[in-house]
Amino acid sequence: MLRDECTRVLRTLIEKAQREDLGTAQNAILRFAMNQSEPQARAAAMDDLLSDLAGEERADSGSDIQKAFRTVLVSMIERTKITVGPGSPGHAR
Repeated sequence: MLRDECTRVLRTLIEKAQREDLGTAQNAILRFAMNQSEPQARAAAMDDLLSDLAGEERADSGSDIQKAFRTVLVSMIERTKITVGPGSPGHAR
């Protein structure tokens, strides 16, 4: 999955803000991360997603449920970065 595609999927899910879509969001995040061959590139890919979503965190952008959903996705991305990045278990440090 490419960055633009993943960002588009996440933005669409934020708009809908349905709890049952959290699995779809995590799948998109993981597919994008694992598309990178090296742990450093995976961490950088997660930083790219965080950057893409950061501009949408204005106080007036979306309903409260959309803001909450975005917050959950940001947490997922941050956790994924830790899990698949250079310091993750199974990778030489």
